[in-house]
Amino acid sequence: PFLPSDLVDRLLDAAAQAGTPMAMAATPDPERGLSRHPTFALWPVALREDLRQALTDGVRKVIAKMNPSDRYPMVAPRSLSASTRSTLSST
Repeated sequence: PFLPSDLVDRLLDAAAQAGTPMAMAATPDPERGLSRHPTFALWPVALREDLRQALTDGVRKVIAKMNPSDRYPMVAPRSLSASTRSTLSST
């Protein structure tokens, strides 16, 4: 994949603005609005043992390990409109 050279900076900024330890990349999806990409994310180191155990237990979608009530910011391509980008953290 062709990742933006500033992806880490954008993820760090999004997490800092949201006051969360995590942020993930996302791309537009015509059916769901945004498609999350947990592989391209800032994950808190504190989750490492939980994630390791989940993988050992057979969980293959790390996103399933996240608490659905938690809201983490998502960073979309800069080509999205400002109004779309502003709604990402509430998704």
